[in-house]
Amino acid sequence: MERLVKGTRPRSLKTLTSTIKGLFKQISDEQIDSIIKELQKRKIITVAADGKISYGSQP
Repeated sequence: MERLVKGTRPRSLKTLTSTIKGLFKQISDEQIDSIIKELQKRKIITVAADGKISYGSQP
C-alpha cells in the first residue's frame, strides 16, 4: 500500500492490477479483486467506467 501512495501511481485498472501482481508474487486474481475493492471502499481510489483510476486526497 505504501508503494502506491509514494511515487508514480497507476492510472488505469490494468496497470494497477499488474502493479499489485508485481508486489505480491503469488497472488490470485480473486485476491487482487479484493484488494481493489477494499481500496475503493476506503475511498483511496475511484475507478471510472473506462478503467481510469483517480486517487482520493491524502490526509
